[in-house]
Formats: sequence, C-alpha cells, structure tokens
Amino acid sequence: MSAPPPTPIPLSGREKILFVPVNGIGDHLMLLPAAWQLKRAAPGVRIGMLANRANGAAAAARLASNIDVVHEYSLSGHGTLGYAQFFLSEYFRCAALLGRERYDYVVTLIPNLFRRTILNFFPLERQLADPDRKKNEYAAALHLVNRFAGLPLGGGYGELIRLSNAAQKRQTLGTPPEGYILLCLEGKSPARRYTDAVGLAAAVSKTTGRAVVLAGVQAETVKLPSGVCDLRGRTDWEGLAAVMDGAAAVVAVDGGALHLSIALAKPVVGLFGPIHSSFRTPPYYRAPWRALDAGPRGADGYERREDYAHPSASVAQLSPDAIVSALGEVLAFPIARKQGLRERRATAISSAMGQLSTTRSYRTALVTGASAGLGLAFARMLRDEGLQVWGASRQPAVAAKAEGWQPVVLDLLVPGSIDAAIAQVRREAGVPDILVNNAGAGVFAGFAHFPPDEISRQLQLMLTGPIALTRAFWPEMLARRRGAVVNVASLAAEFPLPGLSLYTAAKAGLSGFSRTLMIESAKSGVQVLDFQPGDYKTNFNKSVVRTAGGEPWEMRAWERFEELLDNGPLPARAAEDLRRALISGRSGTVTSGDWFQTRLATCTQWLGGRALMRKLIGKYYRI
Repeated sequence: MSAPPPTPIPLSGREKILFVPVNGIGDHLMLLPAAWQLKRAAPGVRIGMLANRANGAAAAARLASNIDVVHEYSLSGHGTLGYAQFFLSEYFRCAALLGRERYDYVVTLIPNLFRRTILNFFPLERQLADPDRKKNEYAAALHLVNRFAGLPLGGGYGELIRLSNAAQKRQTLGTPPEGYILLCLEGKSPARRYTDAVGLAAAVSKTTGRAVVLAGVQAETVKLPSGVCDLRGRTDWEGLAAVMDGAAAVVAVDGGALHLSIALAKPVVGLFGPIHSSFRTPPYYRAPWRALDAGPRGADGYERREDYAHPSASVAQLSPDAIVSALGEVLAFPIARKQGLRERRATAISSAMGQLSTTRSYRTALVTGASAGLGLAFARMLRDEGLQVWGASRQPAVAAKAEGWQPVVLDLLVPGSIDAAIAQVRREAGVPDILVNNAGAGVFAGFAHFPPDEISRQLQLMLTGPIALTRAFWPEMLARRRGAVVNVASLAAEFPLPGLSLYTAAKAGLSGFSRTLMIESAKSGVQVLDFQPGDYKTNFNKSVVRTAGGEPWEMRAWERFEELLDNGPLPARAAEDLRRALISGRSGTVTSGDWFQTRLATCTQWLGGRALMRKLIGKYYRI
C-alpha cells in the first residue's frame, strides 16, 4: 500500500523559510526556481539561504532576486578534514545565527552529515527534505515547495538573478557588443574541464561568425585567435552574470556557470562528465537547451567516484564538431550533422541570418513606420533575413531607395490612404507573411489641457489604424494557417507614462487587441506578438507634439523622458528581440529594452502591486 500524500502546508505570507542547498555553487542556483515559485504564491514570505563562503557559493547566492538573506558558512572540503574544520570553526556560530532567525520551515536536498546536524534545530514536521540525490535537483526542489498549499507549478520562471549596471560592467571588462558566444569550460574536477578552450573558441567563432568570450578562473597567457575575448581570471560572480547577460548563447560544463546561465534564461549547451544530463535539465525551461554527455556512468545513471579516473569520462573527450553542432541547434542555425566541420562552418556563416525565410518559410513582410526608429530597424532585420519588405510611411521613397525595399505611401490618419496601401500590397505581394504594425507618434500634455482634436487622432494612429490593417489580411492568414502579426505596443501598456495619456491608452488597447487575437488563433498556425518596447535611442521625442503652457511637473517629466531616450539601447537590439520571437513561432507578449524597465519594473509591480508602481512611476518621472 502506497503512503498517503503529505499534508499540504498553508502559507499566510508571513513565514520565514530557509533553503539549505548542497555544497556546490550550481546546487545553490538550482533552488532559485523553487524560491521564485514560493514568492509568486506568497509575496510576503521571507526566504533565507545557507551558503558556503569558501567555494564562492555565497557570492553567487547573493545575486538571486528572490533570496532575502544569505547566511554564510565556510566549508573548504567534503572529506573528514573539511567537516572537522567546519565543526571547529563554524558550527556553533552558524547554529546560533539560525537560532536567532527563527525560521518556520527548512527546505533542503540531500541532508548529509552537515545538514542533518543543522536540521536538528528544526522540528521534524517543519522540515521539507529529499534525501534522494539521484533526482533532478530542480524538479526535487519544486516538488518540495509544492507541499505549500495553493502553490501552482509550471509555466516557466520569472526573474531569478538580480543584475546591476550590467552594461557598464561589460564595458569595463572590454567585452564585444551584445550577441557574442560565452564559453565557460572549467569544472570543479578534471573530469569536468574542457582543456582546449582556445581551440574550441576559434572553432565557434569561425562557425557562427560571432565574437566569443572565454570566462573562468584559470588564466593563461596564450595567443588568441581573432574574435576571441579572454576574461579568464578577471571576473567575479557578479561580473560573470553581467557578461552572460550580453551573450546570445552559453556553452558551459556542469557546475555553477552552467546553472547561472540557466537562471538568466540563456540558450545553453551543457557539457556533462560522468553524470546523466537528465538529472540537471531544468523543468519548465523555455530557452533552447542542449546537453552533451561524456564518459560512462553507473547502471542507475548516476555518477560513480571511479568514473572520474576513466580516460573517456572527461568532457575534454567531447569533439569540437559535436559542441559546435549543439550550439547551432540552440541558436537555430541549420547545421547538417553529417557534414564535416569545415562544411558546417560555411553553412552556419551563411545561415546566421535567414532563419525566417528558411525555418519559417516566410517570404514577404509589410512594416509600417519603416522610415525611422524601430520601424527602420525591424525592416532592415526582415530584409537581412531574406524577406522582401514593403516599407510603409508617409514619405517612404528615400528610405526604400537607400535600403532596397518596396515603398508604400501610408498615412494612418487618412482612411483613403489605408485602403490605397492595402490595395498596393495585395497587388504586389498578395497577403504578406508578416505584418508589423509599428507606426506611431505621441502628443505630450497633461490631460487637463490635452488638445481635444488630438484625442481621436492618437487613437486612430495607434489603435484603429493598426486594427484596420490587421483586419485586411487576417482572414486569409487564418485560412492558409500561416503568417505573423506583430503589433508594436509599448511598455506604457503596463507602466503608464505621465504626459502621454492618449499614447498610453492607445498602446494598452493595441496590447489587449493582440492578446485577444492570440486566444482566437491559438490553433490556427498564425503567430501573434504583442511587442512591448521600452525607451530606445530613436528620434521619437523629436516627433512628439508638445502643447504650450502646462503644469511645472510636465517640464520635469519631459526632461526625464528625453533623458531616458537619449540613454536607451539602440534599435538593433529591439530588432534582434523581434527576430528571436518570430523564429520561435510562438504567440505571446515580448518585452524589449534595458533590464530596469523590462524586468525590475515588472518584478516590482508583481511584488508591490499597482498602487506602489504608480507612486514609483511618479518619482521616476520627477512628478
């Protein structure tokens, strides 16, 4: 007879919960999705983590967004000597600290000697422990926290790592522009270390056509091939997280760097020594993931100590061909497995762009507002992907001639112009495979003196007009079960902009329209994207209509608005975000911009509620 399921534990939101990981850095990071799920279920819960200072796990744990406090201890080894040192120097201090904290529950995996002694301070009914190390530790931790009543699991995770000034840190370190490949090839044992890091870096650089960054602690003086940046011995965990944030994909051996890249939701190629990769694959992980195994393993699929001495057990035995091929898969490069490395390099270089025309079979695209700003970047990206682009704007000829696409005259404020543009596109392209509703402009004024005639114009330009264009092609997209509609809304749909009330209203309406289409077309094969960019370095502020007079706060808010645009990322970043979303083929909301606006603000609203967010927005815009 099977044992009855454990009694669910209700959460009031005022509990204090301690996470006690295994000793390794990766083991600490594998608990972060479970911490996020707890915070989502009960935002008031306070989570602590017991972390080893000696091996760097405490420093890595301090990057976690959902860990409120990190309690440090020092354990320099796993053997008898290491534990003896711990008991002599750390045990009583650690026990006293935890006693003062008065945690309500403890969540732990693998309660070995050290953890069993610490857990003596907690009544048995307040311990959530799983002694079976052969399980996937991500799944085991999620299984444990599922004991808390009403905790829904699945659907991915939110922000797991807290980044601060990542772009500035990358600039200080001298990394290439964003989009490079990051290689972290040092494991905690010889079996988990890729020895020819420079050789692999050269192969990856030549194959993908991207810059490559090497990271780790084993610095060496070697001549590097062109396109390779060596940061080994130059980064701490906070710096490594900043470098990972700018990477297009990460190749890492099993360990802390691998699981940090997973926490940052990066496309990952994981290299595993004598351990089966399924034990480390994170459930609900949405980014592309590929695992490569090296060496033998026990009958139960788990590592054996004697495997470390086996000559074929090291990740160094993995061929560069296999790693490059796996990297091609997570980057969506169509690299043929039966080709030689040289042929695959040539294929990948020619295929670094062009995935929309090959994997998605798209041929034509209509982009509104294509003469400047984000629209120009979107049109260029689609053109570089191999699509024939129709670029629409009020004066499209100059941009179309310079960029090599078909001009379409379109003024969304003139109904006759919309009909004429639709007729031209139908005549020249039929029904476009991709429709990007991007055109827009703002009117900046406090609503108390907002120009009455501009109200309908703003809604027509950024809501009614895009809906009319979508309606013109939507039935045929559904009938042929193929195509993509991209409605470029704004983060203002979630975070209102003072002084831009009608712009905010129109973008929020467009976002709601997109989400409705996603539901209606869920099984149609047509992709709908609610694309929400933040502040990008464009000339948008130059096109904004401003009214005379107004309140003193309006000038302060406008100066802040211009400051954010001037210091925002370049439009090419938004184009790359859109490219990845289109290649995925999945409908959904895509936020794009700097980390503060797209992630921290979202997390703050989720934790603090909309009332708090409104107050913070007021301060943000100096009202």
